[in-house]
Amino acid sequence: MPNYDPVEYWLYIPKLIDTLCFFITGLIIYRKKKYIINKLFGFAMWSWNIYTISDLIIWTHGADSEFMLQVVNVIRDIQIFAAITVAFLVYLISRIIAQSLKAINKRNIILIGMIFYIIATLLASRESLHIEDAQGNILAPSEWNSVPMVIVVTDLDLLFGMLMLTPVILYYFSIKNLNDVKKNIKDSLNKKRINRLIIGFSLLPIGLIYFATILGLGIVTNAVFYFFLGRAIWISSSLFILSSQIEPKNKTNNNN
Repeated sequence: MPNYDPVEYWLYIPKLIDTLCFFITGLIIYRKKKYIINKLFGFAMWSWNIYTISDLIIWTHGADSEFMLQVVNVIRDIQIFAAITVAFLVYLISRIIAQSLKAINKRNIILIGMIFYIIATLLASRESLHIEDAQGNILAPSEWNSVPMVIVVTDLDLLFGMLMLTPVILYYFSIKNLNDVKKNIKDSLNKKRINRLIIGFSLLPIGLIYFATILGLGIVTNAVFYFFLGRAIWISSSLFILSSQIEPKNKTNNNN
C-alpha cells in the first residue's frame, strides 16, 4: 500500500466530528416538525455529510490502485454536486423563511438551481485528480508504492478556483434574505434565534473561502493546525444552526 501524507490521517478527527455534528443537527431538525423547511434543513445537513465523507475517502485512498483513482475522481464529482446542493438548499430555506413557501417564485428558484448545477457540471468536467510525491512530481501508477509519500492532488487554476467559490453567491443572498427578516422581528428571543441562524449559514462560506485561501497560498507548515481550524469553522456552523432551532419558552415560532 502507498504511504499517504500523515496530515490526512490526523484530519480524520475533525472530519468525523464535522460529519457527526451535521448528521445529528439534520436529524434533530428534520424530526422536530413535519414542515417542509425542517425537511430541507435535514437534506442540507446530510448533503454536507456527503461532502465531508467524500473527503475521508479521496485523499487517503486515491493511490490505492489505478481503478481506485478513477473511483475517487467520481467521488470528487459527487462532492462538488453536494457542495452546490448545500448552498442551494440554504438559499431555498432563506427564501421560504423570508417569503413563505407559497409566495416564492418557483420558476426563479428552478432557474437558479439549473444555473448552479450547470456550474457544478463545469467544475466536475474541468477537474481531474492525480498522484504526486512530496516534491510535487507527478507519479506514474508503477511508482506509487515505491516513494516515501504520495499525495492525491487536484488540478487548480484561476477559473476552477472562481467556479469553486460560486456557492458563496448563494450564501450571500441567503444571509441577505435572513437579515431582511431580522429587521421585522420585534421579539428579542426570536431575533437571537435568527442571528444564530445567520451566523451558522455565514460560517459555511467563510470556511470555503478560508480553505480556498489556505490551498491557494500553498500553506504546508503547521498544516494540521490550519486544517483543524478550518474544520472548526464548519463544526461551529452546525452548532449555530442547531441552536437557532431551539424555540424560546412560551413563544410560538413564526418563522418555521
